[in-house]
Amino acid sequence: MLFHASFMLMKHKCGFPLASIRAIVLCLFFVSQAAKSQQDTAQTVASANIAEIYLLRPEDPSSRFKFPVKLGSEEIGAISPRGYAIIHVEPGRHKIQVEPTAAAVMFSNIAGSIATVELECKAGERYYISYTTRSDSNWVDLAAVAIGIALKTRVGGSERRRGGLNLVSSETGRQFVNRHALAFVHGRAWPADLPDVVETIDVPDGKNMAELHNAILAAAQKYSWTIQGDTLGKLILHQANKRWDCTLAIVYNANNIYIHCASARNGKKAVPSGWIANMRAGILDGLGVERKRRR
Repeated sequence: MLFHASFMLMKHKCGFPLASIRAIVLCLFFVSQAAKSQQDTAQTVASANIAEIYLLRPEDPSSRFKFPVKLGSEEIGAISPRGYAIIHVEPGRHKIQVEPTAAAVMFSNIAGSIATVELECKAGERYYISYTTRSDSNWVDLAAVAIGIALKTRVGGSERRRGGLNLVSSETGRQFVNRHALAFVHGRAWPADLPDVVETIDVPDGKNMAELHNAILAAAQKYSWTIQGDTLGKLILHQANKRWDCTLAIVYNANNIYIHCASARNGKKAVPSGWIANMRAGILDGLGVERKRRR
């Protein structure tokens, strides 16, 4: 009724026919939906000079092995189930590959095929791709069958699950990132004076910079961090005991929170994973983000 009344008021004031007004509104609606669709799998990132690819690997009963990841022909890291990687690339076309290891092929029912995706990446945008598997009854690994016969056991099985890489929506990607562990980061998208990123948080929609700052500050106070620096978009925290000496640089913007860590245990470089996990959990709680316990 309110919507209809608004139309009638517009007609009365401007003199346009009601059908014309409806046509204009519908046109604007479809244009906005088209723009939203184009942005669904590409989210703007802070740096205007690089693109970010988030590689997600959901839990998969077919294999719990860690799989190597390639960018082009270069192996850049490895990823386990319930993990994700951040890959920074120059604008342009890039090929990402995930290949099961020989041990995974032999001792699970994952197929030995290489999962590949090619992306045309634009500067300042983020892309989420997910490695998932599906049953493939046509894939029969004769080597695994032969080994199974020789050992009088079913090694890997004959019916396999084939892995694939596919783009997923930014909403799906952000939810995954906030619930799972960072496996590795390839490339840099931050100033050289900042230490390595050890954790990331995707900011929920509708949060402003003041809310992000307050959530980070509350988590720091909860877990007894000393505030050494507090400027717009960045907090510097410090904590130390008899074994650990740790400095965190937490950089945040409308899309992301990055936790950079420079730390040592008994004088040797190491990352206090428990402290980082607590900060991450505290920030998510402060932002009102539902989270699952990591295993």
